[in-house]
Amino acid sequence: MKFKFNILLIFGINFLMAQQTNIGYVVEYNLPINVEYTVYSPPLRINKVETMEEIDYSKIEGLLQSYLSASNMEWVRNEYLLDSVLIGRDQEHFDAVKKATSEDYIQIEATYKFGLEDKKMAYVKYSFIFEKLPFPFIAVLSMEYVNERWYLSNILNQGAVYELLGKFKVPFLKDFFTGKSSTETWDSIIQNSKNRNNLPEITMLFNNLEKLKISNNNLYKEVRDERLISQDVNFRNAKLNSKQEKKSFKLSHPFIYDNIRFQKYKSNEADLVRNEETEEKYSNSPELTLLSNIPIQLLNKVIVFKENKEYHVIKYVKNNAKEVDVVSLNNGIYSIKNGEEIENINELVLICKPDFLENILQDDIQEMSDFIKGSDGGINIDLVLAYINENRSSLNSFLDE
Repeated sequence: MKFKFNILLIFGINFLMAQQTNIGYVVEYNLPINVEYTVYSPPLRINKVETMEEIDYSKIEGLLQSYLSASNMEWVRNEYLLDSVLIGRDQEHFDAVKKATSEDYIQIEATYKFGLEDKKMAYVKYSFIFEKLPFPFIAVLSMEYVNERWYLSNILNQGAVYELLGKFKVPFLKDFFTGKSSTETWDSIIQNSKNRNNLPEITMLFNNLEKLKISNNNLYKEVRDERLISQDVNFRNAKLNSKQEKKSFKLSHPFIYDNIRFQKYKSNEADLVRNEETEEKYSNSPELTLLSNIPIQLLNKVIVFKENKEYHVIKYVKNNAKEVDVVSLNNGIYSIKNGEEIENINELVLICKPDFLENILQDDIQEMSDFIKGSDGGINIDLVLAYINENRSSLNSFLDE
């Protein structure tokens, strides 16, 4: 018997976050981050409590206990960082919580903690255990630590990360995160899921596992959480006291740009110098920052929205050479920046001819598509650059080099 991995849980418990709409191209990027992975052995049992005052929200375990115990909307609202969250828990759910027995509980199995800019985040793998059901409900919750306590919060497009953390064996993931395994079959896929900097890369692992799944390879079943495959597994093994094994490491984690847009300039936007006419035409535009007494021809640009910041990566011809500058918008003022935060976009704009770049962003090149897929839709910018570097000779006519 096979069981489904559930983030939408029994009794109507769900976790629906208000997400930003990505109008444009879906583009994923990989970011090296430091992660602390904690394994609870055996799983830590979390029991229901009757009042919110009994919860210690300064601990991950406390927020999970609240998630299990909340019996009214005021209590539930206290769990979420954002007021805009859509909550699916209703009176029917609250009635079910009140009727839950002492043998209905949560068990925490592993946590994945990391920092992202000024955020302190954690993904938690846990299971709902119900007295009258012969299988667990396995799930992942996303949390953020703000003002000395944990809240339910999420980051856009992390579905593939949730799937890896929730669907696959904790020992396998621990080996992947540390970069090696004593199990030969596991180690083969781990070594093939490292980037050119020899860091474990989640996008590569996800794509490699998807290939194993499609080919019905036994290795895929071997690394899956066995509770999702067989009912002959002891899942009622949580204890009130549990040993925590912590491992710290660096890996390449996928995130998504809030928005990516592409624009080609008109052919008449050439021989541009800074004068009264161009100052009027490009008033309050990023292009104005590039104009001087040396003529330029505008070719194309990519507009990047990331973490409430706006970047214009503009490609142009100056003194018969093609150049790229990054212009950022800050407090209503455009200025040229070094572009470190989006260096991979910068590199891609520089080396690709406009039509080729547009086709890449559209994921419209069949020969490349399987190699550049993002882990949660769209393309992955790091995989695109890796593909181009490995196939430069055959792609030469599409590159500006």
